Amino acid sequence: MSNGAKPAKPSIASNILIGFNQVTSHLEALSAISAQHLGVFTTAEKPTEQTKPCHIAAVFLLRPMDDLIYTHIPALCYTASLAHADLPPIRLIVLDLSVERRMVDALGCPRVSVIALLNGEEAIKVTEYVRKHVEVLEVPWLKQAAEARWLGTKVDVQ
Repeated sequence: MSNGAKPAKPSIASNILIGFNQVTSHLEALSAISAQHLGVFTTAEKPTEQTKPCHIAAVFLLRPMDDLIYTHIPALCYTASLAHADLPPIRLIVLDLSVERRMVDALGCPRVSVIALLNGEEAIKVTEYVRKHVEVLEVPWLKQAAEARWLGTKVDVQ
């Protein structure tokens, strides 16, 4: 733009969560609902469809997964997916560090580490692409824990 005005936000902007805190909070809210479905704990008030947080189609991580601050994200994505069991699971995409600079420029933020794409009409093409090309996240130990069945003791004796 020649007069220094900011370009209009694209329509998909309403379907994006930006930042570690915002994405983690949304995933935690969805995970709390999942815990109710699994019978892990109950709360006095169950969420209705109107109060239930919107389903996340994908989480994009722009940092290495082995950084301690991000190690909870795979488990949160898995449990948050269970809040909307009728929808496809959340996909987790770890992007190369070189992508951050382009994301920072595109979003106008000083730093970006995590971005979540919410389900929505504006994001349907990106969502379809991600679901077609990114595998569903598996967290085997969490599945076993949710089943709550006795696995027995296994001791290796040499």
